[in-house]
Amino acid sequence: MYVTFTGLAVIIALQSHAHGLTALGAATTLSITVLGVLSAAFIAEVITHMIVGSALPDRDEVKHMFRSTLGAIGIVVLPILVLVLAAFGLWSVVTGLTIASVLLIATLVAVVFLAIRRTSIGRWQQLAVLLALALLGVLVLVLEVAAHG
Repeated sequence: MYVTFTGLAVIIALQSHAHGLTALGAATTLSITVLGVLSAAFIAEVITHMIVGSALPDRDEVKHMFRSTLGAIGIVVLPILVLVLAAFGLWSVVTGLTIASVLLIATLVAVVFLAIRRTSIGRWQQLAVLLALALLGVLVLVLEVAAHG
């Protein structure tokens, strides 16, 4: 969630200042931001473990925390790829940023779907959660565009 909404905020901010922006610059900015968010999430997990368990996590726990934190990077793989393709001239930077925004929301919905599909929550409730999440993503886009537009 955090990676997606941070990524959306960064992309929208980049769109509002797209004049003179290169696609590679946009991809780099998004990558660095995501690495920062993932680093903060990992540190937060370690601190939470220390507070709850009154001890440092052991090696296996650190590995698990690292894998789960690093797994969130998959959310931005396609948006970064879209920006890299824009660097090769497939489309403009602005178009690449727009596609990246849509991909972030779609990827978030897909990840949440994979997470909830095997739960005992009813299908209609699952659908409601996914629709609400997609609408929230679109709302964030609209609010960010309004704030920067």
